[in-house]
Amino acid sequence: MKKILFIQIIICCLTTITFAQSNKTISGTVTDDSGEALSYVNIGIVGTSTGTVSEADGTFTLYLQKEIMALDTLRFSMIGYDSKSFALSQTSDTMHVKLEQSIFDLNEILVKPTFAKSRTTGRSKVKGNRNVNFSIGKKPRQNLGAEIGKKFNVKKRLSQIEQLRFYIRTNDFQEAKFRVLFYSLKKGKPHKLLNEQDIVVTISNQQTGWITVDLSEYELLTKENFIATLQWIDASDNGKYLAMPISIPVFGSHHYYKFGSQAEWKHFRNMSVSMEVRLGY
Repeated sequence: MKKILFIQIIICCLTTITFAQSNKTISGTVTDDSGEALSYVNIGIVGTSTGTVSEADGTFTLYLQKEIMALDTLRFSMIGYDSKSFALSQTSDTMHVKLEQSIFDLNEILVKPTFAKSRTTGRSKVKGNRNVNFSIGKKPRQNLGAEIGKKFNVKKRLSQIEQLRFYIRTNDFQEAKFRVLFYSLKKGKPHKLLNEQDIVVTISNQQTGWITVDLSEYELLTKENFIATLQWIDASDNGKYLAMPISIPVFGSHHYYKFGSQAEWKHFRNMSVSMEVRLGY
């Protein structure tokens, strides 16, 4: 019995090693139940920086790195849809994945309050030469799904997130797209999403400087501290560099970075990207 178990372990290890060294790619499409293409779905190996985002037409190509193992998990996720996961050993070179819409319990109907005042909070300074990158210069589209964020305080009173401003310092893409996301916090890290629909921002012609996003139509209400992030979800093929300025030290600030669409969050204290929100209260 021990000999058989030992042989099984060896076979499993050999399978893992062979897969890890293959440098294969997985490509395919992501659709909903009706067969309609799903744009900008997060796709990646859970807990690693290996990931991407589906194109506008639902197609994707995922480049697997050498350290990826056959027992790792490949996950597809998107706002409003149930996530779908596969053991990497069970995947094929071409995949056609269908995501089902999430079913939510109807919440109690609330009358939207009127906010008479507003305040802007965050980091407005952009000086310095430090940057945090969305794009990897040598492999610019293989880092799609990278996410950069900042923590904001609401002082324990009900507030509406009315506007987001963020600063792009370096950009040589003719077009780049971001998904704006807001999270509650748990143990100091992003937890549950506050927005129930995609908020996509497009910048063109190598645009840099401050970008303003009007959020008033989304009715984003919270009375707890939250994290605002930008996720890089698409870009033209002719660029390499896309970055925001980051300041160190900024005492009391909290900076968050996610190296891929299914990667673990990294949390850095006393650091801040140039990002602001306007809160109604």
